[in-house]
Amino acid sequence: MRKYKIVRIVLIVFALSLLCLSSCRKAEQTDIPQQVYSKGTAFNGNQSNGGRCQKVGDYLITIGNSDTHPIFYSIDTVNDFCAPNCSDPTCQHTSYKCPAFISNTSQSPMVPVQDGFLVADANSVYKFGLESKEMVASGSYGELGITNGINNNLAGDFITYFTEEKTLEVKNYKTDEIVATFEDCEPSRYGAGNVLYYDGYLYFCRNDAQLVRTNLQDGNLEVIVPSKATSIMIYEDQLYYANTTSKQVFRAELDGSNAQKVVDRAMFFNIKDGRIYYSPEAGPEIFSCDLNGRDIVQLTKYGDFPDGVGGIYLFDDCDYLAFTTYNFSKLYTVDLNGEGWKVYTFEQ
Repeated sequence: MRKYKIVRIVLIVFALSLLCLSSCRKAEQTDIPQQVYSKGTAFNGNQSNGGRCQKVGDYLITIGNSDTHPIFYSIDTVNDFCAPNCSDPTCQHTSYKCPAFISNTSQSPMVPVQDGFLVADANSVYKFGLESKEMVASGSYGELGITNGINNNLAGDFITYFTEEKTLEVKNYKTDEIVATFEDCEPSRYGAGNVLYYDGYLYFCRNDAQLVRTNLQDGNLEVIVPSKATSIMIYEDQLYYANTTSKQVFRAELDGSNAQKVVDRAMFFNIKDGRIYYSPEAGPEIFSCDLNGRDIVQLTKYGDFPDGVGGIYLFDDCDYLAFTTYNFSKLYTVDLNGEGWKVYTFEQ
């Protein structure tokens, strides 16, 4: 009798442990922050500009070059102060625990969440905030060296990455489950952020910058732009993208139909409140125009800034744009009317 009682106790303890483990896993998945986007700015606009800057409160957090390696810098836009995103003055920012340290490998573009942003490398997904960092998921998110740089992108609940077998894998990073695999997919060499998940469809660029989309349910790929598409974003339920050769910006329906040229040339562009902000060359000139390419206003000109533009970033709760320099040594902010510009230099 005593033996059966002991066995019963062991079974109860085992069942409780399984229940606890299951609830812990559910809590862990629930705790992963949801990506947030604003209706006033383009969906995926900041990510398609390289995904190197996000706004957290009154601060901008951006990737900048330090003495040894790129790190996150936090910029106080109210008091005009820039420093590594770390509260420890003795830290060298070389440890994964440091909120200024990015990765020893490559990293995905930054995607916004409440009070911070997410970044993924080959093995982990992290949430960064102002002088804070926590791992929210771990797994295998693509091998290094395939794209000579960034090889994964966060899009909704998914992380996408290319493989050496010339496939694109789509994984739900909250459950660590591969939900789709697409063959004949070599990475496009035209930069980060060319992946987005919108209204049930996954859009991505592959091979010679061919833009395709899929609903992830049937596995069928629909060609949206046959080739040379980059800097993809969505604004007011319409697709915007740039041509990799001509640098022209086009607007089309979400299925790629009715494509119309709206900007003659843009190395970088982004959209907010019905206006397109763009830089025609890698130099410091920035313009804005309406969604049809009219009412052109020059915001900056040669001589204002000695550095080239490396990406244009817009946020719904401020009246300025931010742009990184081509070598990521500085970040500028400029009022949307072209006045009140400021410069922040990255120094460790």
